[in-house]
Amino acid sequence: MITDNAPSPGEVRKLPLWRSLADTMLQSGLTFGSSYTTEFIEQGLSAKRDSPKFNFGIHNMRKKTFEHRGFSFKKIHKEERYVILQANMNESEMARFSRKASSALRRGVILGTNTPLNLLGAEERRRHESMLEKLATRHALIRHSEAVAAVVRKQQPKLLS
Repeated sequence: MITDNAPSPGEVRKLPLWRSLADTMLQSGLTFGSSYTTEFIEQGLSAKRDSPKFNFGIHNMRKKTFEHRGFSFKKIHKEERYVILQANMNESEMARFSRKASSALRRGVILGTNTPLNLLGAEERRRHESMLEKLATRHALIRHSEAVAAVVRKQQPKLLS
């Protein structure tokens, strides 16, 4: 049975389809503001938009385009298309990454402090406490870095320029 998204008879496609589609997009000159319809991506992935295969493909394409050139690949819901965010949107993406990193560190500290140490062996406990100390230190540095930068900026503006 041939569906709308199936390759035509005799067509050879490189697997995995998401990588092939991402490579095609990158080779065709992917730039900030590039736009792709959902139908184009469905065709490239041979999957309908609400299928797990489609979602998995989109996820992997986002990772590949981000790792390759730092492009953020987002869905525009009202228009049923995917776009590479404009360069002026990168600041908000960086802020989102920062919040996610801080949240992940905080969750790690919560998990580490709530782990019953009496259930761990001596070596496990040593590694656990070492990791907890690292996470707590990193979290504290991130949480207080803005306040420290503001003080330094006020006292010694040349240090941050």
